[in-house]
Amino acid sequence: MIFHYAAQRTVLVSFAVCASLLAPLPVRGQAPPPQQDEIKAVARISRKLIENVAARQEVVAAIPYHAMVLGFHCEGVIDGRGNLSVEMTTSQGEATFVVNGRGTGHSHVRGVRGPVVALGQAWGPFTSRTVVRFDGRKSSVVQTTPWAEVRGELECVEGPYGRCPGRAVGRLVLPVGRLLVPHAEVQATPIAEYYLKTFVDNLAEQIVTRLNRTIPVEQSVHRLFPRTRDWVFQMSANPQYLQAAYGPRGAPVPVLPQNPGSLKDVRLELWLRSTTKEAEALAKLTRVPLAKELVRKYLETILPELAALSENRSVDSVGQWLVISIGAPKAN
Repeated sequence: MIFHYAAQRTVLVSFAVCASLLAPLPVRGQAPPPQQDEIKAVARISRKLIENVAARQEVVAAIPYHAMVLGFHCEGVIDGRGNLSVEMTTSQGEATFVVNGRGTGHSHVRGVRGPVVALGQAWGPFTSRTVVRFDGRKSSVVQTTPWAEVRGELECVEGPYGRCPGRAVGRLVLPVGRLLVPHAEVQATPIAEYYLKTFVDNLAEQIVTRLNRTIPVEQSVHRLFPRTRDWVFQMSANPQYLQAAYGPRGAPVPVLPQNPGSLKDVRLELWLRSTTKEAEALAKLTRVPLAKELVRKYLETILPELAALSENRSVDSVGQWLVISIGAPKAN
């Protein structure tokens, strides 16, 4: 009986301590602390998270086309293969990154002009550069710049039905037609870049949609600070992170210190301004088994979008900042 009472008392005391230390953090529906002219929260999105969403191992596409080249109505399918990579920018005042594409395309071409049918092949390398901006709420495509190099080969010229007279005439005009191939390449290049840009823009919109589902920064900070809708995001970027500093308009953006306890493979960090004493106490509390579970439940209730990214997460104190780090998802 005495042992049962002591155990029950220990659980209640642990819960009370946890609740008292969590109390300084804003809770959904609770009035925020008095506003001061300082940043209250900073979200940092790592390059690795963006690469996980945007950079595929290989992109394979089959793009049908219809175009006019040297007066010929040309049609076929561009079979393209390429890879994507992410390039972070460094800037103050905005947070942007670049999705670069690189690959090659090939197509069997059929061109018709009156009674003449030309058959050949076209191929060449391509690159693309798509700028994406993150404003703290969502990502959006800014601009795509395509580049393509077209090379071609005229294989044969014949009549519309491939009969012997048409093939015979085609063999006679084939040398003249091959002399026109460089002119056809020049005309085909902007056409290829148009189809490349259309495809890349559609692919970029898909990437942005996935990013906006994966990085719900605005929902998380509004849940932490429910009565501060007039606050703004101040954006910046460096080679490793996109950063969104959240607080009163005009508040100076803090230079965040190094976090010695940061996860090795961190995907996202949320820095919450507190006091040194409160941040240290809560960070220590997360290492006590019972309190750790209570803190985990708290985070999953208040920050469900971030908690859903991965079960690999940590809570650390760095000066007056409480840092919630989200790591890589566990391998399936």
